[in-house]
Amino acid sequence: QQAAVGIAGADALGQMGTNGATEMNGGGMNPAGMMVGMAMGGTIGQNMAGMMNGMMSGANSPQQAGTMPPPIPTVSFHVAVNGQAAGPYDMATLSGMVSAGSLTKDSLVWKQGMPNWVKAEAVAELASMFGNNSAVPPAPPQQG
Repeated sequence: QQAAVGIAGADALGQMGTNGATEMNGGGMNPAGMMVGMAMGGTIGQNMAGMMNGMMSGANSPQQAGTMPPPIPTVSFHVAVNGQAAGPYDMATLSGMVSAGSLTKDSLVWKQGMPNWVKAEAVAELASMFGNNSAVPPAPPQQG
């Protein structure tokens, strides 16, 4: 509907010259035609500003579907230190802890969804940090 109003207003403004708003009409200007044209222009401008504001506020709204990607899921673990749960720590922090020696393959870890604390080496996401590759690669293809 707003587009139809805009088109009608533009047509009316274009017809002003034809209707005598800018030409001499009986020895003077047609003030009524000019006032109608100015009112139409003001209304169209306000409608366009309203549409633009609506579009811009919608673009900045995180609730608008598809405007922002969902947050990247992060994996984090708690680590048992001296019998107390510490953390949660993200993978980068855990890797640093392995390098520093404060997280070993025998350290107990837990993350949300795990029923119990387990040794870090038993967790697939952490096992590679300790240099043990539990996955055995398949035999290479035979060339012949």
